[in-house]
Amino acid sequence: MTRIYARLRILSGPDLDGVLVGHSGRAAFETVVRARRGLTTSMITPVLTRFSRVYVAQVGGNKADNTVDLALEAGGYRRLTLQDLTLGYQPRVPLSRLDKTLAAIAEDYPVGSPTRQLADALGEVLDLWALHRREGTAAVPLQQIDQVIGDRLRPLFPAWSPDDEPGGP
Repeated sequence: MTRIYARLRILSGPDLDGVLVGHSGRAAFETVVRARRGLTTSMITPVLTRFSRVYVAQVGGNKADNTVDLALEAGGYRRLTLQDLTLGYQPRVPLSRLDKTLAAIAEDYPVGSPTRQLADALGEVLDLWALHRREGTAAVPLQQIDQVIGDRLRPLFPAWSPDDEPGGP
């Protein structure tokens, strides 16, 4: 039995009814886990829920199936299927910082310039990403990304790729 996920976010979807949960901090939960046969402190996993941060004993799981096995209060384990956004994903750069950077780049270049068009297109893709993340979906449909990129960059084609047919494939 091994811990699959370093941390979990269970903001919606599966509940933790019957799961062995530590509400009083990691140190207190370690004492509980040590007292349980078959559990080790290496199985302790932080979980962010809608209401607080708690700890659980993760006894296994499968990333391919998006499942996690959590120890139960009464013994044994319960398999939960996680939503894609519950796996502890953290953006590498805050969206607000990206937005400010792209706005500054766009401000430095004239409307219609390739750099300005690229900055504006990327800003719109990030807006789509933020919208889908707020709605709890794990992916932005490629059609939406294609539309944003195509609408922003299509005007550049004649100047930068004069041999291409208008409108492209």
